[in-house]
Amino acid sequence: MSNYNAEHASVFTEAVAWVERLVVGSIATSVAVLAIATLGALLLTGRSDWRQAFRTIVGCFIVFGASGIVGGLLGTNSSGAESVSITPPPPVTSEPRVSGRPYDPYAGAALIRRPLSKEELRSRPLDPPPDVSNLPTVK
Repeated sequence: MSNYNAEHASVFTEAVAWVERLVVGSIATSVAVLAIATLGALLLTGRSDWRQAFRTIVGCFIVFGASGIVGGLLGTNSSGAESVSITPPPPVTSEPRVSGRPYDPYAGAALIRRPLSKEELRSRPLDPPPDVSNLPTVK
């Protein structure tokens, strides 16, 4: 004869459900929000390192995504959400280009200039000095 019966199983199930609601409920969400906000303030002031930030964020993901992680490992959908199949979009067919040059949306934004040689720099006239005759004089 076994000491296990359905009545004890429901008690344990209810206890586990209570712990889950406690860990993932509104109190835990509030604590996680405060932890992330505090961590952000510490990072801004330079009193914390990125390793601690990464550990905190990964811990929040693990706590709040535990049911999904277990469901994924067991092959069931225990998170209560409906499974959605995502289909990729149809491939985009490109129209042939009329000209031989590739399309450049920034065609006029920058000019490609070749560097001037030393001879071109020597033969290039100097810029004239600015006209300062019409500037006001300081007394």
